Amino acid sequence: MSKVIIMLDTETTHLDARVGKAWEVGMVVFDSNFNSLASHTAFAPLPRYYFDPDTYNWLVKQHGQAFMASAIDCDHTKGSDYIEAMQSCIDFINQQLDKYGQKNVHLICNHPYFDLPIMWNSLDYAGIKTDKDLGFYYRNIHDLQDLCRGASRGNFDEAYKQFKEYQASQGKGEVKHRALDDCYGQIDMLKFFEVKI
Repeated sequence: MSKVIIMLDTETTHLDARVGKAWEVGMVVFDSNFNSLASHTAFAPLPRYYFDPDTYNWLVKQHGQAFMASAIDCDHTKGSDYIEAMQSCIDFINQQLDKYGQKNVHLICNHPYFDLPIMWNSLDYAGIKTDKDLGFYYRNIHDLQDLCRGASRGNFDEAYKQFKEYQASQGKGEVKHRALDDCYGQIDMLKFFEVKI
């Protein structure tokens, strides 16, 4: 296998990537034929004061008060659960890099300039030291939106509308705002747009 791709998605406390931290991380490893090879998810409670009020209220509307209460670390301390969750993400990434080789593993985020800073903030908060590219070869980090726009050949708006209609016909039309679910939805988008990595 010459290359694999990791789709990364974060659910965050804040829409400002300079301060946001992940309360959930999802990753799916897949090949160039869009076959899923492995997945990982980490749920990481954080103190309530890290959540931007507008973001938190929106999350409550999406997931409900009871669910969001589980995303709050009531001790208001940097709990070992958060450190373990973030370490598990790095361990998963390193397993793929070791297995396939650094230059053979590509990373795709919906927006790398959002998700990567969020991951960096989260790892930094957990006291885990790594580089800002999370170990990936810098040329192998891709923007989902740019990939799909390029594949649409200037017809992105119409193609995206068709994609949403296709998803709805498959019972997948709603973005769930859960990290692993959103990874699979983003892989479906790459497949629909026939993106080649």
